[in-house]
Amino acid sequence: MALVASWHATVTLKDSGNNSSTKVYALRGTDYATCSAEIASILAALTAVTDAEVARYALRQQWDEDALTLPAAAQVENQALLNILLDGGLKEQAIYIPAPVTGIFVAATGDGANVVDVTDTDLLAYVALFESTGEAYISDGEDADRILNGKRIHRASRKG
Repeated sequence: MALVASWHATVTLKDSGNNSSTKVYALRGTDYATCSAEIASILAALTAVTDAEVARYALRQQWDEDALTLPAAAQVENQALLNILLDGGLKEQAIYIPAPVTGIFVAATGDGANVVDVTDTDLLAYVALFESTGEAYISDGEDADRILNGKRIHRASRKG
């Protein structure tokens, strides 16, 4: 198993009615500098053949597992719903964790199997990613303060 890197560019175009069209390009380059030059060429060629305006573009690197082994008993429709208090204490934000591990719930069976353990160390480490000292924002550039509560939910799926 190995993660294989690839680069992609996403371009959003706007028309005179403010309607959007998004194009995704799989790039041939293997580093940022090469892909930056490739997206510049794509933008020049695209703007020559469209009346729409380029509203934004993004260049991203993606890693795909080339020998993916599916888990034996995980269902992404089963989720942990966490209610997070944002910094400032006035607003809340929901976070969903697909196919949550049993360890983040109060118990493995019974009523506690549907209640998130807000003191679980793995869960606290995950939510810390969204705190002011963490690696990501939780919503609209805001930071998480703490987990208020959480529960197990099931999201509908039409995949069978």
